[in-house]
Amino acid sequence: MSSIQLFSKFCQFIDERIFSEDNMGSSVAFVVDKALINEFCKRNGVDEHDLMHSVRYSLYSYSGNISHIKGILAIQLYAASKRANSGGITVKNYRDRLSQVLLDWDMNDLQKWMEDHQEYYWETFYDWCDSHFFFVAKCKRKTGAGRYVQYPLMQSLCVFTEEDLKYIAGAFVDYDLLPGEDLAERDFWRIINRYSLNSYFKTRHSHEVIYNSRTEDDYKRQIFNY
Repeated sequence: MSSIQLFSKFCQFIDERIFSEDNMGSSVAFVVDKALINEFCKRNGVDEHDLMHSVRYSLYSYSGNISHIKGILAIQLYAASKRANSGGITVKNYRDRLSQVLLDWDMNDLQKWMEDHQEYYWETFYDWCDSHFFFVAKCKRKTGAGRYVQYPLMQSLCVFTEEDLKYIAGAFVDYDLLPGEDLAERDFWRIINRYSLNSYFKTRHSHEVIYNSRTEDDYKRQIFNY
């Protein structure tokens, strides 16, 4: 499968999972986390490195196609979910997480791409959502610090970061749940009391996720998938 074909499949996958007809007329949580990426890779017999290579290849070619745009933005949101104090990169450093850890792309090339495309891509996405009755959080253009990264960071307010999940995983240990244990979601929540989780939300961002999620199920599903 070529890089173009793989990225096209990813764009289609994002449309099916997040922007389906069933979600029209409602607020949409543009949640792209490790579980979603793993699901795509498993379904298509590729690994994350293959996917990121296809994304990097696609960044070199400008496209006004809305499916292409949503695929690129999805990877930006995945980078936001991977923020953590690890690998010499702090949880606040979004751009290095995107350029070094995910795309293996030179920071100067990423900056140039954002200057040329970031605002147009996000505003095109907003316009498409408005015309297709999907309601998403929006940013307005600004200047200065955070001009380009404000867009994925705004959307990621309802997505736990890896730093958040480090603390939440303490609940798994305390309730004797093992990594990879085969549990149905209903059984998982019988073991872990929802209200006991409050003590594991140690970061400011984890509390923002709770506040900004459309429903309790949105953030509970992220915890179960993790």
